[in-house]
Amino acid sequence: MSKIHAFMTTTALMVAILGDTLMPGSAKAAIESQLWHVVPWASLGHFVLFGCLGWVVAQQEPSRMAIPALLLAAALAGGTEWLQMWVPGRHPRLIDIGIDMAGALAGCTAAAVMFSRRGRYARRII
Repeated sequence: MSKIHAFMTTTALMVAILGDTLMPGSAKAAIESQLWHVVPWASLGHFVLFGCLGWVVAQQEPSRMAIPALLLAAALAGGTEWLQMWVPGRHPRLIDIGIDMAGALAGCTAAAVMFSRRGRYARRII
């Protein structure tokens, strides 16, 4: 993925995370009432979005970009939870930051595994 595509994807993911996190509680409840109730959709969605964010940032060069990807995820997770104090019907929770960071860590780990395998395959060919 080129740097411009990574930047655009990272920006789109951040907008999606902000939109989902700062949605009023009544809108969130209306959407979640239409979904299957057994799955915690909000938590799963945040895990996946932050996982994608971690993967997109870290896959540029996992050995150097994993820490910045996790710092970006931590700032975004903490910032969105802090902003929820002013959104009607929403409240900040530390468990949400943990879920977000677990997703980002999973994304960084996936990028590192893919990058290391790609490097091994490239060495075999050469």
